Amino acid sequence: TVTDDVGATAFAERQVTVGAPVRAQMIVSPSGGTSPLDVVFGTGGSTGGTGWEMTYGDGTVERGTGPVPPSLPHRYVNPGGTNMTFEAVLRVIAGDGSVAVARRSVSVDRANTSPVVRLTTDIDAGRSPLPVTLTPSATDPDGTIASWTLSFGDGQRVTGTGSPTAQQHTYAVANGAATTFVPELVVVDDRGATTRATT
Repeated sequence: TVTDDVGATAFAERQVTVGAPVRAQMIVSPSGGTSPLDVVFGTGGSTGGTGWEMTYGDGTVERGTGPVPPSLPHRYVNPGGTNMTFEAVLRVIAGDGSVAVARRSVSVDRANTSPVVRLTTDIDAGRSPLPVTLTPSATDPDGTIASWTLSFGDGQRVTGTGSPTAQQHTYAVANGAATTFVPELVVVDDRGATTRATT
């Protein structure tokens, strides 16, 4: 409003629109695991954007106009070798060009390869009592052997840590009745993968 020296007034009016501040918010679940890992980025707290961009850190990028979707699912794959950490970056873009950014990290372990297991015996038939040597073998392509259990098939078993070793066992049957025993070797690697083998 303007008033001159004799009291006349004039005014001019202009409208100013003030938008809500742009905000980027992101949570991730789960934040880590074994490849392939499916995660969901919750972005419901992001506001004020007329466009958005999501960079997942593995070469994948998503873009859109309007508000950010409330959730963005993504699958991470670790090709192997070493464990990997990916940084996901959400950018929320306002109409005036301002940008809000949120970042989250996702750790992806390499896929675990199960142990390779074999079980052999030096003899597979005979008269009771029958002494048998059982020879187990186990290798882990991407780790180490943590533990093993050798069940003889007659209710007895032996357990150990590290690589399994050869075992002597005597099989016996009552009343001379012919009986078939099936020994089984169970091996667990350092990341929990289990492999079984029988003779």
